Amino acid sequence: MLVEQYLKARYYKGVEKGEEKGRGEERQEWLAWYERMQAAQREGRPFDEPPPALLREKNRQ
Repeated sequence: MLVEQYLKARYYKGVEKGEEKGRGEERQEWLAWYERMQAAQREGRPFDEPPPALLREKNRQ
């Protein structure tokens, strides 16, 4: 029973770290996209790149 609890605790810590890393990566994607959009607006260029969420959903299909 003790071994089972230990393994579960380690597993959930790993999951939490993975989720945290994933959120950080997603945030970086959004910030980069936003910066590209802002640069295009400043320069008067059209910006038709879809946001990261739409690209991610499109790749799942």
